[in-house]
Amino acid sequence: MKINNVVLDEKINLGSQELKLNGAGVRQKYTIDIYIGALYTKDEYRVEDEVFQDKNPKRIVLHYLYEKIDGKLIQDGWVDGFRDNLSKEAYDACSVRLDQFNQCFTTMLSGDEVLIDYEPDEGTSVIKNGRQIGDTIRGEDFHVAVLKVLLGEKPAYKKLKKAMLGV
Repeated sequence: MKINNVVLDEKINLGSQELKLNGAGVRQKYTIDIYIGALYTKDEYRVEDEVFQDKNPKRIVLHYLYEKIDGKLIQDGWVDGFRDNLSKEAYDACSVRLDQFNQCFTTMLSGDEVLIDYEPDEGTSVIKNGRQIGDTIRGEDFHVAVLKVLLGEKPAYKKLKKAMLGV
């Protein structure tokens, strides 16, 4: 698949698992393309709850298109997304790990690519431009919380949610 001259592989390997491109699209703000978001899963999903319940490895790709995005804006977006899509109890349970996750998001430039990989026995890893940033974050609940920011009831961008679900 090709979006904005960025080629997304139809299949990738994560650990020993082959994952397929479930869907991809562009996150826009005020008609400006911010990043391409893609979701890779073992099985094909069109409903977000099925993605949340899937215990297999997954990859989220964020390929930045906009010339420069301040890390603080990205971090604030993750915090808002967690708050908007989690109960207070779930947010509180994830908050320390969210701080750890947010430290991985510094200023992004056009062409930067962030992979958010989930492996069930390991946790969630953030890879920027081919290099892991920070430690792997433990917990399936944290992984689901990240997914909910993009695919939950109040996603960061509804058109991107639909695109990542392939609908």
